[in-house]
Order: sequence, then C-alpha cells, then structure tokens
Amino acid sequence: MIAYLKGPVIVKDHYLIICCGGVGYQVYAPSKFLHSAVAAEIAGEELEAHIYTHVKEDKLELYGFA
Repeated sequence: MIAYLKGPVIVKDHYLIICCGGVGYQVYAPSKFLHSAVAAEIAGEELEAHIYTHVKEDKLELYGFA
C-alpha cells in the first residue's frame, strides 16, 4: 500500500503527478488540494501528500490529501 508521497509535482486538469524516486504517481485530489499543488509547482517546491490507495479488481487508484 502507498500511504505517503513527497516530491516535485506536475498538475494536470483533475489530477497530480508526484515524482518520487524517478517514478511519477498519478494522484487524484480534491480541488482545494489541487490549488495548493499548483502553487507548489509554480514555486518549484516539493509536495507532501497522504495517500489513500483504492484497489479494485480492474484498477488501482491513488487519492491524495494534505
């Protein structure tokens, strides 16, 4: 299970990509957290996110929170 990620961030329309150890994790997040991620991306700062890993039979999704 992935529980926490910290690294540089790339913000897309409705999700983030958090880069950790050379791997980019696609993370869905609430709009308020997306707005703070935009500020981190512009400033070149790392973003910290607590992660909920949602596992289903046909997919694995990550949800990020402050």
